Amino acid sequence: MTLLKLLLGAFIASDEISISANQLVDRANDPLRRRLLLAVTITYWAIVIAIGLGTVSVIFWSKTLFNINSYSEYVLLETNNQSVPIELSLKNVSTSLDCDESTTSLTGTLALSGELEIIFTRQGNNDLQVSIIDYSGESSGTYVSLDGEEINLPPCIVLLFSNDQVPLTFAIDGNIQLGAPLTKGNLNVPLLLSGSVAIADRGLISRDYYTATTHQLNAGDVLSISGKQGLESGVIRISSDPGMEVSYQAKGDRAIVSKYHSEEIHLNNSVWIKLVNDESLIVLWLLVIILFRLTKLFVRYALDD
Repeated sequence: MTLLKLLLGAFIASDEISISANQLVDRANDPLRRRLLLAVTITYWAIVIAIGLGTVSVIFWSKTLFNINSYSEYVLLETNNQSVPIELSLKNVSTSLDCDESTTSLTGTLALSGELEIIFTRQGNNDLQVSIIDYSGESSGTYVSLDGEEINLPPCIVLLFSNDQVPLTFAIDGNIQLGAPLTKGNLNVPLLLSGSVAIADRGLISRDYYTATTHQLNAGDVLSISGKQGLESGVIRISSDPGMEVSYQAKGDRAIVSKYHSEEIHLNNSVWIKLVNDESLIVLWLLVIILFRLTKLFVRYALDD
């Protein structure tokens, strides 16, 4: 009877009843009635626990999806062994091998993979500069010329794409940072120009994404994602517009917007925003309330003499 008292406590507690809860439970002396009450109340509390665990997983354990659209003069891409390999078709692209002042013109295919730091820089309508660095000191990539000759490139190279070659599109996959940090006295820093971060999450039942809030990015901001799940993926497009158009998605705990000589802004979905925007959670907890009322009526009826 102790288990039955524990399960029935919430349903028989009422100021309207003139007898004690123990007396009400004692009325369930019929084995069939007792088994029926146990089945109904155990089912209700199992539903509550399942919905509660689902709610906790959505609120505290799920990663937030960030959709970033921006114009930037600077994009830092860090690739690793999980990144999708990058292939660049080169046509008379001015290339600095070993990142020195001497240049050569390359026409062919450049294959990039592994752990690399790739920096895209285009200030205003100037030419696009792509710096590729392998800090391990090995090869930054493999170049295949039009006649099939394959060459392992040095650890540091710089590609210079002229405006005659626009529009250009680069697929990016890795860890991404938008905008170079401002430093005092430096008058020639490639900046994030403008953009937005749309914060989205996935519904518990529908598994569809909904957009909760959108934050605008301003000139000079630096954007990065912390607590990442997987890699960030998207595209960089270079056209006649100043800078570069950058669009990508990232999953993580929060987006961090850094401003010059200011506190960082952390963007994420709060518990309240998740509860309000996830319609499936609202429906499920309304169902819990309805089931509570129905279960309470059943228990009262079953215990009524």
